[in-house]
Amino acid sequence: MKRIGGAAVAAMLVLGLAACTPSEGRPTASPTKSASPEPSATAKPTAPVSSYGFGCENLVPQDVVVTALAPAVTLEPSFADPSSANPLLWAANSLGGLHCTWSNGESRNQSEGGTPLGTERWAEITILPGSHADWDAYFERWANGVSGPWPDSTTLSCFTQNGSVLGVCSINFLVGDSWVDLIIYGPADNAAASDEDAVEAVTPFIEAIRAALEPVGTAPRYAWGGTTPGANALPTDCEAFVPAEAMSEALGQELAYSWAPKKRLWNRGVAADDFGAPDCIFSLPDSDSARGVLRALPGGRWAYEQLLESRMTAGTDIEIVTIDGLGARDAFLECSTSPWATCSLQLAVAGHWLQVQVDNESSLDGIYGVDELGQQALAYAELAAASITARP
Repeated sequence: MKRIGGAAVAAMLVLGLAACTPSEGRPTASPTKSASPEPSATAKPTAPVSSYGFGCENLVPQDVVVTALAPAVTLEPSFADPSSANPLLWAANSLGGLHCTWSNGESRNQSEGGTPLGTERWAEITILPGSHADWDAYFERWANGVSGPWPDSTTLSCFTQNGSVLGVCSINFLVGDSWVDLIIYGPADNAAASDEDAVEAVTPFIEAIRAALEPVGTAPRYAWGGTTPGANALPTDCEAFVPAEAMSEALGQELAYSWAPKKRLWNRGVAADDFGAPDCIFSLPDSDSARGVLRALPGGRWAYEQLLESRMTAGTDIEIVTIDGLGARDAFLECSTSPWATCSLQLAVAGHWLQVQVDNESSLDGIYGVDELGQQALAYAELAAASITARP
């Protein structure tokens, strides 16, 4: 494995951009030969296209962002925060939706400095087109059919605790056929005198989103990538990725695929389910604590490339790893020891983005350190990559 630090970032980015092609195979022998196709007027987009005809930058004016959150908060580049390295978060984009974050640049990950009462200020939104039926089911279950401040909205809930904790506001609502899920941390710079004051501060933020979506809220989904059966299609069964027996042998203890989140209870889960994004949790038999998880985004190489470039530009401590059959920069490992040991291996295989995260059964047991967890993540990823590339 090759460790990449800040000093090597510029060189690796240049090499990476020169070496990156749509092919998933090994690099060609000639460094000057390009495998990239010539551009054409009918070339397929290299990343998902928004159904709405605009992006995150068109949702909320900056002066509204500042009032709702804090003066230093701006729209965040995709994958800027470590918490964004989850393939399931980006399934909505693959269906023509949007996933957007605003922040003051401070980490919201407790393992990287974020705290329950920290100075981070941020908002996150996921917008999923063509989801009216799923919204109706969600609305009846969680809001009992009772609207919040607007028709087809849940209550705008804000909890500030008078500044004793990091305040949070959340709301779900429908515009046309588009389901919007929004959460805001540190509303009014975490200085609201009451929950009601926080509601008042963030309401213009929400109204701006509603105004931007109203003319286009019924836009249909955009079908990005391929989720129909075909060459290298992702399996829908976790056992088809890596059989439990092979997984147990690779990780050195008996493991089984266990419970999975009820995806359709929120719009990101609906997007992941509809787009065929698997979520395979594995654990010790009869245990309620996960040992790890495999997540994937079909056709998600575009997202993997953006994630890798973001990590390298930031000088993040990652390790480029070699997996048989993949390119020179098609997999990297990122581990953390605080607040507990965990390792996540990201890889691009056959045009898809896979994430393999491996942890101890409990944050308290500490059986495996990051070196062992990293090796376990790599062993699982190698099996998954071989399985996918071998599919007819």
